[in-house]
Amino acid sequence: MMSVGTEKAGNNNDESKIIDTLVKSLKSLKSGNILVEIENKPTIDITASYENDINRVDVDLLDPDILGILKQLEVENSDEKKDEVKKNATSFDKIKDKLDIAKDFFHMFTDSEKNLFEQLNIVKNLAQKLSDNNVTVVLLRKGKEAIVIGKDANPTLSRLLSRSDDVQIKSVTESSKLVGDISSDDKD
Repeated sequence: MMSVGTEKAGNNNDESKIIDTLVKSLKSLKSGNILVEIENKPTIDITASYENDINRVDVDLLDPDILGILKQLEVENSDEKKDEVKKNATSFDKIKDKLDIAKDFFHMFTDSEKNLFEQLNIVKNLAQKLSDNNVTVVLLRKGKEAIVIGKDANPTLSRLLSRSDDVQIKSVTESSKLVGDISSDDKD
């Protein structure tokens, strides 16, 4: 019984570390755009801006199929290869590491072993941290706003679901599709 509690506390600590690292990384972004293309096809568009003391990061999943491809590539890479890559890290590798932190967060959020309440609690904690640090993250799917998390969130009905003033569901349809795209990545 004691080990279960310890394990749970460890998981919460890991979640907290990931959230803190993610928020710190997002807060450091002031302006710019990263367009990730795979096979000459735009897949993810990340845009950062800073206005009125608020950092805003828009993450647009232009090609949801990319998540399956990334999962397959991840499986193909062994831990040995990852260690070698870290030794020869370039600025691209550093950006990839930041994206890996975000991916770890999404895996935490879509973990099939976590119940809905635990998943919502993770998002609520992230959203609160973002707001506390004047950061807004807008998640888009194919150019359509799905979810606003952080300082600029202005929830109405979504407040009932999330129990947070820092999470706004802009489109139920796009949010469902986005979560489905992310979740399908874990099912392989």
